Amino acid sequence: MAFDDQKFQDFFRFYDHHNPRHQNAVLELAKHIPAEQLADEANWVRIFRTAPPTPELEQRKPPTESVRLPYEPGRIDWHDNNFRVSRHFTVGEVTRFDPRRIPPIGSAVERAVLALATDLDKLREDWNRPIGVTSWNRPPAINQAVGGVSNSQHILGSAVDLYDLGGNDRQFEDFLDRHWGGALGYGIRSGRGFTHLDMRGGGFKRGSGSIRWNY
Repeated sequence: MAFDDQKFQDFFRFYDHHNPRHQNAVLELAKHIPAEQLADEANWVRIFRTAPPTPELEQRKPPTESVRLPYEPGRIDWHDNNFRVSRHFTVGEVTRFDPRRIPPIGSAVERAVLALATDLDKLREDWNRPIGVTSWNRPPAINQAVGGVSNSQHILGSAVDLYDLGGNDRQFEDFLDRHWGGALGYGIRSGRGFTHLDMRGGGFKRGSGSIRWNY
């Protein structure tokens, strides 16, 4: 199946990750993309996640990847959407490309975001397929604007809404139900298009997994 470059650009120019119809359109599109193109090693993924070098960032860049791990508060360039907050996740995924969602540097929220990202890396490596993020960090004003509950864990930076980029959402939610020991909301089986995870009570393969709910 051939894809026209201009159609791709037009679609994602107007894509709204809060719009369920747009989310469903992306899932439908993913069904027609070869599996190898959805892998982290695919060239388009490398281009998308790799920021162009700038003198400022080059001066701060550590000599090796191993030196950069773990990803620590105060070392994240929150104004670069392609900057990694962990091995598999980026600033843009945390903030949904909205600078209003950037956590205060050195804050408890930033620490919570990075702690969650560490567990999500383990999850991603066990699932071994690309994962999409519909929502992560939401400051109180953003949370209210999108209809979030007043005590949402997203406000604390310790919650994320995920889906499988390959369209295997029900299998993905079942996988998460088995392995996520923290809190989990069954968004897929409730028709919301995502599975909610947060760190209450644990994380990936740790905790009792006792906090579960349907929307």
